[in-house]
Amino acid sequence: DGEKVKTSEKAISYFRAEMRATAQAKGRRGDLAEAMVDPDIEIKGITAKGKILTLTSTQALELGMADAVVEDYEAAVKLLNLTQANRVATDTHWGEKIARALTDPIVSSLLMTFGFLGLLMEMYTPGFGAPGIIGITCLLLFFFGQYSANLAGWEELLLFGIGAVLLIVELLFIPGFGVAGVAGIALMAVAVVMAFVELELPWDTSFELGYVAEAAQMAASRLAILMVALTVGAFVFSKYLPGSRLGKSVILESATTAAEGYVSQSAAELALVGKRGRAVGALRPAGIADIEGRRIDVVTQGDFIEPGSEIEVMLVDGNRVVVKKIV
Repeated sequence: DGEKVKTSEKAISYFRAEMRATAQAKGRRGDLAEAMVDPDIEIKGITAKGKILTLTSTQALELGMADAVVEDYEAAVKLLNLTQANRVATDTHWGEKIARALTDPIVSSLLMTFGFLGLLMEMYTPGFGAPGIIGITCLLLFFFGQYSANLAGWEELLLFGIGAVLLIVELLFIPGFGVAGVAGIALMAVAVVMAFVELELPWDTSFELGYVAEAAQMAASRLAILMVALTVGAFVFSKYLPGSRLGKSVILESATTAAEGYVSQSAAELALVGKRGRAVGALRPAGIADIEGRRIDVVTQGDFIEPGSEIEVMLVDGNRVVVKKIV
């Protein structure tokens, strides 16, 4: 579209000016430097319009864009008369190696996929165990790599941390799966998208809509790939995990029958609507209540209820028993 072309031209204009100024400061031809970033510049006998200028070492010498061509490092040191200078050999730090490995597109995509798959599996297993630990660990490694490579800041880490806390609270302390869990996953997903969008440009091009759109498009494409991988992974896990050794270790397989005195939770809990009891401990908002001699996990509508307060069951939704305080 026209707006995107206009934005690209403005960005090219900035870098073209930078290239010309740098070349002229070094005593080089500014028009050649500009042609290296702008395909619209035509220099007769050197480059045609519509092509970026690329020079070989020989051409660079002939056109004055280079002083000499040397075979190796030692020749360059001798040419520059730096044979007596101190030489410092540098090596890649182990932290940089880890950051490069973690920010590799394939590795980072796998970390994201296994991270969210682990959290997805955790929603369908009792308590908090290996799937959740593996999922959060993978996502932490993902953000550690992005942060180490300056691709993510404290904002993304903070959003991800808040989302993880909400998800853990939902899984450990609140019966069922509701607003806190959904909000936690949403915040973590937003943090992942933000970690992919790098908006650091020179000050006068940092708000270029074309660049922002391109970065957002890249993030959206990677998120789409993640969603496809999650969908496929969820299907594979639901189809093959229950019969696997790992699935048998986390899924309850023993049968409970009515003849043995067991009643389906939904049928038993539905009969609680309208019943009254007392809060065994503080409900903030989740806790335990004594209803007709039974200790039941309950949750309020967000209100705090003191221990010993009389309560009434308002609603039963799956395994969520919602109560209110009787005033």
